[in-house]
Amino acid sequence: MTEKLKKYRPEIAAMILWLAGAVTVSVFHEPWFDEIQAWQIARTATWHDLFFEVPHSECHPILWHLILRPFAMAGLPFEPAIKTVNIAVTGTACGLILFGTRLPRFVRLLLPFTFMIFYQTAVVNRCYCLLFLGFTVLGILRPERDSKPLPYVITMAFMCLTHIMGVMMCGLICVIWVTEIVRGHAADKNSGNILKDRRVPPLAVLFVLAVAVIIAVFPSTENTNFDSDTALPSFGRVIALSGNFISLPFDATFCPTLRTAGTGLYLLFFVLINAFMVVFCRKKRCTAEYFVPYLVFSYFYAFVWSWEHMMQVYYYFLVYIFIAFAGENYETSKELLGKLHDERLKKGFTAVAAVLFLLMPASAAASSASEIKRTYFDARPVAEFIKDNGLEDLRIFSMWKVGTSQSHGRHDTDQQPDEPDPYKDIDVRCNPYATTLGPYFDHQVISNNYDPGHDRWYITHKRTSEEDVKNCYEQLSEQPYPDMIIGNMSVLDTIFGEDEVKKHRFKMVYRCTDYFPWKFSSMSKSSVTVWLRDDLLDRYNLHEVPPDYNEIT
Repeated sequence: MTEKLKKYRPEIAAMILWLAGAVTVSVFHEPWFDEIQAWQIARTATWHDLFFEVPHSECHPILWHLILRPFAMAGLPFEPAIKTVNIAVTGTACGLILFGTRLPRFVRLLLPFTFMIFYQTAVVNRCYCLLFLGFTVLGILRPERDSKPLPYVITMAFMCLTHIMGVMMCGLICVIWVTEIVRGHAADKNSGNILKDRRVPPLAVLFVLAVAVIIAVFPSTENTNFDSDTALPSFGRVIALSGNFISLPFDATFCPTLRTAGTGLYLLFFVLINAFMVVFCRKKRCTAEYFVPYLVFSYFYAFVWSWEHMMQVYYYFLVYIFIAFAGENYETSKELLGKLHDERLKKGFTAVAAVLFLLMPASAAASSASEIKRTYFDARPVAEFIKDNGLEDLRIFSMWKVGTSQSHGRHDTDQQPDEPDPYKDIDVRCNPYATTLGPYFDHQVISNNYDPGHDRWYITHKRTSEEDVKNCYEQLSEQPYPDMIIGNMSVLDTIFGEDEVKKHRFKMVYRCTDYFPWKFSSMSKSSVTVWLRDDLLDRYNLHEVPPDYNEIT
């Protein structure tokens, strides 16, 4: 036992350091909309909605919600609970990498601290932690999948229940696997009936499960989360989107910023990374297993769903490939370096490679530092402001989603949207702060949350009709005028009439600016403002924060 402990001293130290770092940074992390939405679904959705409505509206399976549900229903504090679950899942995967893989020690010690794992998976609390765990286990099981197919297929089933990208990636891996099975039987006439192959029954069950998941998550006609009526892109747009295809390998791995490296650098690393993978896959006989999923996924990322989180999925897939096929001795790297006859070139390439690999944990450290110094998302600070000043029982309105120029209540500080049409552009079913403030209070503090016939504290992504808007405005017009406003409410005159609006003046009493760090850069910078009726300032001992404008009309 003592000898084993000595053998794994670096891994044990890395695991302790990783846990300490993840917990520390998580304490400072303010969960953003997607993290809170999942908790609110787990907390307030009925069982019927959870199984029959939520998958269609979220377009993802509900395993993450089911895992969170016992903690949310038990009334546990939101942030400690979701962060504990997320770190436990991600930490399990990191432990498996450190102690259960055949990767070189340097790689095993490095991987848990890279940006995509340490920050994007362990700090940001989303279902991607489950997908990361699935890919890790899948890589460990890969060498014995033909002799022991059941554990491998069960892991794939787990991934299919985790995320729609789990269905895609596992499906593509299975296409290659089934092709190999068919080829093997075709080449060996004595192999018997293919239907009696031990791998076929679990694969058939997995196929049925995957189809069921696809049906369950297929967007309904009422869903606005993934509209299917988007116009086909122009030729110029296709060329522009092709840049995402080229940038994916570098952006997901070594690039220290987000989509700002420049076309030349992206092309260079696109060639270098793919050249390395060609050599690696030929040597390990996994060319189809890597390149078929990679190319299909890259196309999907470039032209269908270009969210940053997709880079995580590709990164997890790379982890799977290297866990499954890489040995302990850097064979591919040594082979490539062996083709360089100049020792100075060898040392130069080795130094550059070392710097690139070290950039990945350095990027995690940069994002963690930003997380500690800056506000990641405004929900917690706004909730604390409301609580600290005893404002939770006031009549609070918060901004609705407006058209397509705003998303989840976040404003681009450099672009202000045009004046919206109060009946066509206002989505009264989408009130982000009614969702994001929910976990911090025991009652709904937002008074203009519109969810007819229900009491859901999450966004359902259902289409809003003009009739919905009229009904919402009519209901609100019969109620008292708001005391406090979060964000921009430009339709108060439509709801209450201009004469009523002129009776009230609001002063800005709080502003919160938040940042989405991405490695050494920020994905976005946005701000939210809180406004209080001026006749209430003295009662709550609040003062105006000097803004560019100080009146809402």
